[in-house]
Order: sequence, then C-alpha cells, then structure tokens
Amino acid sequence: MKHLCLLAIPAAIAAHSPLASAQATLNLNDGVMRIPSVTVGSDVYTNVILRFGADGRFGLEAATPPAGNPGGGGGGAQTLQLSYAPQPNTQYWYTAQGRVVAACSNLPQAAITLKVPAGATAQAKVPLVISLAGWAPSGNPPAPVPQDAAGLEQFAAAGMASATFEYRGCDNWSSPLIARTNVNETFDIASSDFGLGLAAIKAAVAERNLPIDTSRIVVAGTSFSSNLIFTVATKHRLQGAIALAGGCDYDCNATGTTYEQPNDFRVNGAAIRVAAVSGSADQLFPPVGLGSSGYGASGARARILTAIPDAAKRPASFYTYVAPGAGHEVNATMWAKARTFAQCMTNLRPAGDCAADDR
Repeated sequence: MKHLCLLAIPAAIAAHSPLASAQATLNLNDGVMRIPSVTVGSDVYTNVILRFGADGRFGLEAATPPAGNPGGGGGGAQTLQLSYAPQPNTQYWYTAQGRVVAACSNLPQAAITLKVPAGATAQAKVPLVISLAGWAPSGNPPAPVPQDAAGLEQFAAAGMASATFEYRGCDNWSSPLIARTNVNETFDIASSDFGLGLAAIKAAVAERNLPIDTSRIVVAGTSFSSNLIFTVATKHRLQGAIALAGGCDYDCNATGTTYEQPNDFRVNGAAIRVAAVSGSADQLFPPVGLGSSGYGASGARARILTAIPDAAKRPASFYTYVAPGAGHEVNATMWAKARTFAQCMTNLRPAGDCAADDR
C-alpha cells in the first residue's frame, strides 16, 4: 500500500484551518487522506479523514470533534460522518417471460452516521444498533433509501451506539442491501450495501479506538427494510434483528435464500434473538393475517417458527409487540419496545427482563 507524506494540506482545509498537522498521509490506492489533528482557533479536531471525489476535490469524510464540545469526546456523545462506495450490481428477478434486470438507485457514495453515547469508555464498551429506513420515493431508477434519523436517535438514547446509512433500492422492490447479485446469477455478501456499510463502521471503530463492542451488533429495519433484516442478521452474522412496522413480506417463506426469510437463525453456532413490532391497525403489515404487503409481528413470528421444524435453528427468542390503534408507523411506545428488545439482544438487561417472547 502506497502512502505519501504531505508537507502541505489541501486548500479546502487550509482555508478553514489555521493550523493542521504536517504529517498527513495520502493513500494513493483509495484516495483517502488522513490528518492526525487540525486546529481551528482553540479547538482541535482529531482523526480527520478526507476522500478524493469524482469532482477532483477532497471532501471531508469524518473527524472527531474537540473534547468537551457538544458532540465531542471527553465523555460526551460523539457523532461521526462516514461513507462507503456501493459496488456495481446487476440486480435481477424472474417473471413468466424469464429473467429481467432491474434498474437500481444511482448512489456513487453512501452516507453513514455513527453516534456513540456519552459515558461509553474503553472499559465499558457499548453495543451497536444499525437502524435502516423504509422504502424511498418511486422512480426509475428509484431514489436511494435515506438514513433513518429517528432510529439513530432512539437507540442512542438507550445507552447503545447507533448507526444508520443510505442504501440502494431497485425497481422490482428489491435491493442489493443483503447481497449483490451478478449477471451470472452468483451472490456476494461482503460487497453488498450492508456489508460495505458495516465494514466502514467497523474500520472507524478500530482506527479511532471508539468504545463500541462490535461483537454485539443488532440491526433494525422499518417497513420495507423490516422484510430484510432477519436475513441481514444471519447472512452478516449479527447478534439480533428487529422488524418495525412489518415482519416479513407477502410470501414470508423461510427458505434461507437472500430474498426470503432464514431457515436457520444460528450465528456462530448459537441461535440469535429477533423481534417484530407492528400496529394493530396496520393495513400493509397487520399483526395477524396477511395484509397488502406482508405479515406484521404475530403473523411473522407464527409463520417463521412454523416453517422451521428443527427447534435448534429457530430464533432463541422471537419478541413481539402490537401497538393498540397504531397504523403503518412507529410511535413512541413501539420505539420504547424496540429499545428494550435491543438491550435484551445485547445483554444490557438482566436475563429476567428478557425471558418472555411476547410482551
């Protein structure tokens, strides 16, 4: 890997920075510049990362704010802006006429927001919840799915690190979130949108010594993404998954494929815990029975557990909650339940608080 020690920094940084470290390094392979510290007045920003973009300019990718400032270190909450570059993808599906190639979102660079709660330390690392938003506006190609700002704040408020990121959608209501599909009908998990987003988060944790325990990661998804997150969790070897305002899609098949539900919920030899939260008046994903888009909390739980005959392959727990009167939304009570379920999945709560499947 080639590195170049710079004696000066880009004009874009110098214009805003009275003093910056002369020991910046530029990785010529990926166009990433790392600056140990940048001083602006009396404030020192550390771990500054710039990336060379297609427009021929360096853009700020991440920086740790000064200690003691809002959003800074020194025991306060930290919010970091990261990114990943989605890889070329040939998304396809089958109709009665044969294979059709989908049009997918154009997303050269996907934004990631990572939030570390106040009080997290190297001696008391916190688990991470990655929260994914639902379907983006229609179009051809469709717009990318945005970050889930609500989920980011909800899980961070519960004493856990939280993250969210953009990902691509395709015009057949699918996504390269779980796996990239190739024209030769092969699949790749690591270079999927979720795989690259997760890798970028883990790299930031390692490079910046962030107090996050990456052996305890839960994924949450709302509406469209709620159909995918059980498969995301098992394929990407996470510790739990929470479906919000959903549970599983119209078919709800437990086949183990990348586009249907897992038929084996074991990760590293042990079954993981999952949850589904939905509203009693949700017409798209009703709690019991099939709606216009799929199954909500109780229906998804029943169908998935019934479809897996081997008890060892079923989820270790399948928590469900149905919010009285709620439609296709996530209200305050539903968020509270999701936070509790995430705490149970990452062992932040005593076992006695997490024994029952239905609450």
